[in-house]
Amino acid sequence: MKIKRLLPSLFLAFVCCVPQLKAATFVSVSSTTLSGGTCFKTTDTQPPSVQHVALRQVNPYDKTIIIEGTATDNMAVRAVVIYYSADGVQISTKAYPLSSAQTKSSTLPKSYFFSFNATASLPSLSNNSTFYYEIMAIDDSGNYTIFNGAAQSTGVYQMRQTYPPNLQTPQQISQQISQMVKVPVSSIVTQKIDKTGGVVTLENANPHDGKTNLNIPDGAVSSEQTITINQMDQTDARYMSSSKKFLSSNPAMVYDLQPEGLMFSRPVQVTLHYPDVNHSGIVDGTTSSVDSLKIMWWDGFDWRFVGGTVDKLTNTVTATVEHFSLYALFSTADMTDNDYRPAERIITPATADGINDVAHFSGIELTDVINIFDITGRKIRTLNNGTDHWDGRDDSGSMVKSGIYIYQLKKTGKLINGTIVVAK
Repeated sequence: MKIKRLLPSLFLAFVCCVPQLKAATFVSVSSTTLSGGTCFKTTDTQPPSVQHVALRQVNPYDKTIIIEGTATDNMAVRAVVIYYSADGVQISTKAYPLSSAQTKSSTLPKSYFFSFNATASLPSLSNNSTFYYEIMAIDDSGNYTIFNGAAQSTGVYQMRQTYPPNLQTPQQISQQISQMVKVPVSSIVTQKIDKTGGVVTLENANPHDGKTNLNIPDGAVSSEQTITINQMDQTDARYMSSSKKFLSSNPAMVYDLQPEGLMFSRPVQVTLHYPDVNHSGIVDGTTSSVDSLKIMWWDGFDWRFVGGTVDKLTNTVTATVEHFSLYALFSTADMTDNDYRPAERIITPATADGINDVAHFSGIELTDVINIFDITGRKIRTLNNGTDHWDGRDDSGSMVKSGIYIYQLKKTGKLINGTIVVAK
C-alpha cells in the first residue's frame, strides 16, 4: 500500500479499514453512499466508541511509536484513522490495514469491534518537544467518534467532508493541534526516593515492551535522593570501545544514572530497555544481537561488565548494581574468568577520596559469593546477596590493616582467585 499524504506539511494518517474496502474510501462520503458504491445504513445514529490508553511519554530516541486500541460499534465499524504530528513537522508513514477483521463481541451480543495497531516511523525528535495524535473511528452509517484524550467527540459525515479539514493558515493548524492528545517528548525522568525505596521508570512508546526502570529496595539509601534516568545518544563516539570483548564497537543503548557515584546499602535492580519492534533478534538500528547483550558500566576509563538477563518478550536486560554511573548495553562475547576480577589491584579506602576506594567485581549475581582472606588464610569478609565490591572492611565493619588480601569468587561452579592490596 502506497504512502498517502492527507494534508501538506502537517498531518498524515494511519488508515485502518475492513479488508474488502480500499484504504481511501472514507475520505469523501455522502449521507447515503461511500466512495466505491457501498451504502450507509442511515437508520443507525449511534457512533462507534474508541478504547485506547493514551501515551504518557515519547522518548526522542524512539524511532517507532505504536498506537493501538479497539473500535466498537453496535452495527459495523467502517474504518479507523490515526492522525499525528510532531510539532508541525511532516512525518512520512504508511497506511496500515487492521491486524484482524471486525469481530462479533462475545460479551456484548449486538456489538462489533476490531483492533487497530499502527506503527509510526519517526524522524529525530528533541527533548522538551511534543507529539500530537488523535484517533477517528467511523461506522457503517457514517457516524464517527474522535478520541483526543480527555473526551471523545462525535458527528456524522456530510457530503464531501474530509477530516481533518483542509487547513490553510497557521492559526487553523494550531487550533487543530490543540485538540489532539499531547504527549511530552523526553529522554529523562527524575524522581525523589527516600529510605523506603521505590521504582523510577522511563517510559517508551511501545505498549508491548518493558520499560527502563530502577527498583530501589527499602534501606538502599539512608536519606532522600533525587534519582535521574537519562537515555543518551548511543551513536556518540565517546561511548565507543575498541575492546575485543565486544562484538560491536558501538553500544546498543546508553543510560546515565544519577547522582553519579551514589552507593547503595542494598543492591538495586536495574532494567534497561532496547528496541526490537518486530522481535527480529537484532536491536533496531544496530547490528547488535539481542542474545549477546550485556549491561556494562563506565569506570571513567573503560567499560566494565555487569552482566544481566535478557528478556526477549519485553525487550529488556535486567541486573543488580550497587552504584550509579553511565550504563550501556553492548553485544559481547561470553565472560572469561578474568572479566569477573576487579580492575583495582590496589585500593586506598581510608582516604575516601572517590579514587580506588573500593574494588569492583564484575558480573556478580544475587547467588554469587565472594570471600576475602588475609595473608594467613583467615577469612575476614563474606560478600553475598549481589554485593559486587569490597571496601576494605571486615565483617565487623572495621577497616583492615594495610597488606595483601586474597579474594575467592564462587561463580558458575568454579572458584576464581586473585589478590588485592590495601594501602593507607
